[in-house]
Amino acid sequence: MSLLSRPGIVLPLLLVAAGCGSGSDDAGGGAVAGKSGAGSGSGSGSGSSEGGLRALTIRFRGKVLERALSCSEEFAGVGSERTRVQPVDFRFYVQDVSLIDKDGKRVPVQLKEQAPWQTRDVALIDLTDVSGSCVGTPETNDVIVGSVPSGEYTGIAFSNGVPEQLNHEDPVQHPPPLQVTDLAWSWLTGFRFLVAELQQSAPDAAADSGDAGVTQGVGLLHIGSTACKPNMGCAHAIRNAIQLDRFDPDADAIVADLGALFADADLTQDAQCHSSTELCAPLFARAGIDWKSGDSQSSQSLFRVEPR
Repeated sequence: MSLLSRPGIVLPLLLVAAGCGSGSDDAGGGAVAGKSGAGSGSGSGSGSSEGGLRALTIRFRGKVLERALSCSEEFAGVGSERTRVQPVDFRFYVQDVSLIDKDGKRVPVQLKEQAPWQTRDVALIDLTDVSGSCVGTPETNDVIVGSVPSGEYTGIAFSNGVPEQLNHEDPVQHPPPLQVTDLAWSWLTGFRFLVAELQQSAPDAAADSGDAGVTQGVGLLHIGSTACKPNMGCAHAIRNAIQLDRFDPDADAIVADLGALFADADLTQDAQCHSSTELCAPLFARAGIDWKSGDSQSSQSLFRVEPR
């Protein structure tokens, strides 16, 4: 799906966010979106311990390069041609979340049932609302909540995806957050695991076009499994495997960088990737996925760790 109007959603959205990101970006602040998030208002990444389990809040922060993601601002110097752009959409599913202990062992996070943003299997991070240049849904969410055994943790691992056993069923049969119909990919019988979109700012597009008419550049990345058959899975799973070291859930946030994702794309042109053309190769690499095989790769630049 391109940057045209989106279909409605069946998701029973419960809360309304105040907006998509502020213009400020102080290092000690919270995430810029997610005022309707499951864990909003919590002062730290962990809570009380019960039965040897530690309550956990994992926070995400949207950025465009070094600036806080905002639907009402423009961002210069993005892409291979250093284009001025506006965000349009930035949402992604997260599965298989683990913390990494001081011995390097991965300890699975038990996700909390928290409608409408997560089940025990998958969570949805939504960093844009419908203000300014953005489309999607009014609500935002920048946290994952759950629990882990008490202990010392120094890293985090997760994947952008929907568990395979849930990926090919009718969204309306699922609980939230899998009822967001514009994240379902009917032609590939699965979900979009990650939706990232931006557009060239209108004044820059007009300046670039000269007398040929205004053609606004578009950057679009929709990641999802391909070569799928109903009830038979997909030949190309296309899920990354993110590992971030030196992550303290009490003190750090995970930055999701929309600008870094499109760093190799010419955003003065129509650069749309629907997981099916060679144009996807540099965008996939930034997201930690090998284009040819669809397998995860160790390098990526979409996510990084910063202090809250």
